[in-house]
Amino acid sequence: MAANIYIEHEAVYLRRIANGDHLAFEVVFRYYRDKVFNIAYKLTGSREMADDIVQDIFLQVWLKRSIMADVQHFKAYLFTLSRNYIARYIKRNARLIFTQASENDGVPEEAADRLLQEKEYAGILQQAIARLPAQQAEVYRLSKQEGLKREEVAGIMGISPETVKAHLALAMRSIRAYCMVRLGIPVLVYLLIS
Repeated sequence: MAANIYIEHEAVYLRRIANGDHLAFEVVFRYYRDKVFNIAYKLTGSREMADDIVQDIFLQVWLKRSIMADVQHFKAYLFTLSRNYIARYIKRNARLIFTQASENDGVPEEAADRLLQEKEYAGILQQAIARLPAQQAEVYRLSKQEGLKREEVAGIMGISPETVKAHLALAMRSIRAYCMVRLGIPVLVYLLIS
């Protein structure tokens, strides 16, 4: 029940955070921390690293608190922030993550293989995005990576929502085709771009 109350008043909490309200920040932190932790743990295989990642991500939220009142879709904003931060974290700490994953700390050796695969998949996805025409790439970035709605993307880019829809459809088709050729397994494409 408390979770539903939070969601209904999320914009209020975000405005309060923008004004420096520590208690509002604590409510948002408590609501989302487990979700961010689970993603970080799944990708690193380390509870300690996942805890560090959660702290760092929410520190970024606090440091950027002045923009929180303008964030319309906080869940998408937080997911994008988390995904980008975790990708950079894994890249910076890959050797440590793989070493820990292969040691006897309760993390199966498959975790290291999964991290290597995910890193490879992410690289292929970035290659596919880089091959897109500029406008399609920008629509994809704003829509899929920034989590903005079609109307918001249209407003930012100065095009109609239908044009955004068409560019996104073409971008997704190109990305899928590129990934299918590179990976040969269509199911992996869903994991990459979902």
